[in-house]
Amino acid sequence: MQQGSAGRSKILTTSGNAVLWINQCLWTLVPESFRQSRLGLLWGRAIFRITGLRKRRQLTTTWFFRNRPELAQLAELVQQMPDPGTLRMTVVGCSEGAEVYSILYILSKTCADLPVKLQAYDICEEALMIARGGRYSSADNILSLTRDHERDELFDKDNDELVIKQQFRDQVEWQSADPTREPVLSRIEKQDIVIANRLLFHMPPDEQYRVLQVIADMVRPGGYLFVSGLDLQVRTDLAKKRYWQPVTDNIEAIHSADSSMTRDWPFRYWGLEPFDKKHPDWSIRYCSIFRMPIEKPHPG
Repeated sequence: MQQGSAGRSKILTTSGNAVLWINQCLWTLVPESFRQSRLGLLWGRAIFRITGLRKRRQLTTTWFFRNRPELAQLAELVQQMPDPGTLRMTVVGCSEGAEVYSILYILSKTCADLPVKLQAYDICEEALMIARGGRYSSADNILSLTRDHERDELFDKDNDELVIKQQFRDQVEWQSADPTREPVLSRIEKQDIVIANRLLFHMPPDEQYRVLQVIADMVRPGGYLFVSGLDLQVRTDLAKKRYWQPVTDNIEAIHSADSSMTRDWPFRYWGLEPFDKKHPDWSIRYCSIFRMPIEKPHPG
């Protein structure tokens, strides 16, 4: 039975790869205007469903200031919050620290007097060692989106390396753990903001749904969840079920800002489909920032 199942799986994988190869050839032949049309988007979504059947693997590639519109929106939301005393934030899947340090830098420019308690989690110890040290080669691609004045203000120079300034490193508690599972989960107090970007798409959709529920429960009522890089339908379904309030300010700019994801759709599982305002669920489907309900909604 196991041999038969393995054989069928291999046939399905081979067939899927052939279908993707044929569609990729056709995709490159049609004009961009057609790809962006209603028919083109439907075609792309059908291709992407097949792409999602491919094996997924964990990646740690990232960049500083990867999504500037999202960072700007984060700073604006923090400024609008009632004084929290200390801002409690958690980043799930922090990788080599680029997103964490980008966030702290932006907040230092907009909310300089606000104390920040930031917990950063990842299960890859090698990536965490880099994040903790805050030391990067000045020629590393991770810095390719960083502007000159940001290099001067965020880093100290040490020969051919750039080192995160101590004031930013001191604000982070790095954890080599999976915060979505016990015993870590029960030790996390409710957070003002939880960020889980470009993490979940490495999992199959049913696992994405489970983990996203757990991550969302880390956020206090009225707090904010930032979540991108996952199956859009998974996020849409859970947002509707839990009555999350989408933050639609700059929604299109935030959705489309990361060209490393938009350019790979629909032939890579991490690819991100084009923003489509004609989609009936567009304000939720393409939103990556949600405010958690103040009160648990009563069933219908």
